Amino acid sequence: KFLIVLDDVWDKKYELWQALKSPFMAGAPGSRIIVTTRSMVVALTMGSGKNYELKLLSDDDCWSVFVNHAFEGRDAGTHGNFESTRQRVVEKRKGLPLAARALGGLLRSKQRIDEWRAILDSKI
Repeated sequence: KFLIVLDDVWDKKYELWQALKSPFMAGAPGSRIIVTTRSMVVALTMGSGKNYELKLLSDDDCWSVFVNHAFEGRDAGTHGNFESTRQRVVEKRKGLPLAARALGGLLRSKQRIDEWRAILDSKI
């Protein structure tokens, strides 16, 4: 029995997908392959399953995910201009929860405002 998660798939080539999944077709009942993608074409190429289209997070929810990972109970207002920081984080994450979590984890150990600015100004 297995669970495989393929995250953020972009390749639309049906023959490659068939070659990848063929060894897993003999899995025990209850085995699953979960694929995440931002492309409906990719989702349809994967076939034979249910598609769930998730919406992006609202700005408030994106900020909440970020704060949870960046501060974990500490006061978020202690990092310079709070509203400016909030706006920059929300813009950079574009409603993607994993991106908000990753940025929060990255900034979690940064204590100086110049470290935060360098990361928020970067192209990552």
